[in-house]
Amino acid sequence: MKYPGKIKKTTSFIKLMVTLAAIGILIHYTADKNVLAQDTASAVSNMICINPQAKEVKINNEFSLEVSVNNISDLFAVPFYLTYDPKILQFVSAKEGPFLGQDGNSTTFLFSNDINRGRVIVGLTRLGKVKGVSGSGSIMVINFKAVGIGNTSIGFDKASAKKVTEDTEPQSFPVTFRGAQVNVK
Repeated sequence: MKYPGKIKKTTSFIKLMVTLAAIGILIHYTADKNVLAQDTASAVSNMICINPQAKEVKINNEFSLEVSVNNISDLFAVPFYLTYDPKILQFVSAKEGPFLGQDGNSTTFLFSNDINRGRVIVGLTRLGKVKGVSGSGSIMVINFKAVGIGNTSIGFDKASAKKVTEDTEPQSFPVTFRGAQVNVK
């Protein structure tokens, strides 16, 4: 008996999982600790941050946080892990923001939630032989549900920002990453 629809779905799922695994490997091997300045005092340029920086929510409520860039130059790709405490927060969904595609060029936005480790693996990139974009704006919105009482942080791990110069592969450049605090009551 033939199952062509099921085979197509399985093949698509396998392709998605291979792509997410490749992003995880890219993040792991390209996160340059020399260019990562986590939770540094409020530098205004070349910053990727979670807004609002502090959020108070009631138990069992859903809420959104925005990951945005401030005064960044030539951003081509942003691979990172977004970390959270799964005893206090439950990942609900994520949506790409408009910043990387602001000039009409195509982008790819992939994410995978690792429930046990409390992290969302994120890969955002522009496609093709194009330069990065500059300015400020939203790169993604992430939604959580408060499932436990307490204070927790949402932060970046294995994060890097990449730019492309003439005829080069994407290269990391210095960026400050700033997380957020969530208080669940």
